[in-house]
Amino acid sequence: GYRIYPPLPTTPCLRTRSTLPSTTHYHTRRLDIFDSGVDLALPFLEVMGAVAGCFASPCAFPLVFCFSAGSEEPPDSGGWAVSVLRAPLARPLWCIPTCLLPCCGAQYFVRRRVLGGDMSRYKLFQGRHDGPHCLARCSPSLPFTLLAGTHGEAQCPHAFLCAESCLCSVCAFYASRDMMRSERRLGTDPTERRVDACLFFFGEIARAFAICGCCCQCAGCLTTCFAPDQFGEAGADCSRVGGACGRIAGAIYRGMWHVRNIAVACMSAQMAHESYEPIGGGRGAHTSGGLGGGYRGGGEGTRVTQGISPSSDAAWGPKPITMAQYSPPSLAQAPGAPQPLPSALPPPPAYSYAEPYPNSTPGHGQAHAAYDPGGGNGQSEPEPATKMNRI
Repeated sequence: GYRIYPPLPTTPCLRTRSTLPSTTHYHTRRLDIFDSGVDLALPFLEVMGAVAGCFASPCAFPLVFCFSAGSEEPPDSGGWAVSVLRAPLARPLWCIPTCLLPCCGAQYFVRRRVLGGDMSRYKLFQGRHDGPHCLARCSPSLPFTLLAGTHGEAQCPHAFLCAESCLCSVCAFYASRDMMRSERRLGTDPTERRVDACLFFFGEIARAFAICGCCCQCAGCLTTCFAPDQFGEAGADCSRVGGACGRIAGAIYRGMWHVRNIAVACMSAQMAHESYEPIGGGRGAHTSGGLGGGYRGGGEGTRVTQGISPSSDAAWGPKPITMAQYSPPSLAQAPGAPQPLPSALPPPPAYSYAEPYPNSTPGHGQAHAAYDPGGGNGQSEPEPATKMNRI
């Protein structure tokens, strides 16, 4: 009593070369389109990864010159005695070890040189990273909060500086550079600005590839786990695309690391060379840009003038006037300004109202000789005060 139905028609699947029911033909076509897109994208991503891998080395540093140094500051070295590009030739013994041993305490000697050998001035990152970090951003009671000078640096500054230089060498470098800028009123070097622009540009590209690769790999993993029969190969393709994007991001990050390492070594040599110069000496100075302030002009040797101490106000110019010291000039002292009105009217002249009003009768100069403010010459006092009295 059973009715036998004929078998469903089948269509060949181009993807798996097998036969699937016609009800899944629509999904099969979508998978074929996705597979074709992946096959087109993967060679392009592999080429991009190979190109990025070529620059994942010190060869990536010349790319910084493709970026502009900006036009907000004069095209000089920012007030430094030597530029970043000339610093390795001026101080090679400071540049080469810092470049070859970036995380082995090379910044320890740079920090000591910037501090002038006075370790009593040392603080943890010189206070540059004070504030809550990690879990302390959620609750102050959780670890940890940095506050320079409160962690025992004064008792053992060398140990703290060694740990800082080995574990956080880049943070130690920027702490030294900010300190020297603020003390010597220096600006930013053009090469330094180019490096910052280069790292920002490629950092955004690497971040985009990293996010895309992470999303693709997560989608491929979920697809393979929950639908291995229908979408297993699609999940594998997603994982392949994610891996290619991740390799491109990794190559870009490695190139950025080399660029930053070379820049830090050159700028460390620049700081070491500047530390041998007297404060106020060099090629002009800046008071804008970074922590320095605006350009104070000059050419070679403008910070040291003959017969003037670099630390005096004559060498650096007059100090700015604060709001507490400022007092506006008086109107009476300003040349050509009208005199201020008196706070009170002058007292009225002493005479009797029974007498005729001055200047109201003929012969006033003879009849009222006693009232003669003009000194006996017949001239009377100005009229406005007497009119006020009469009113």
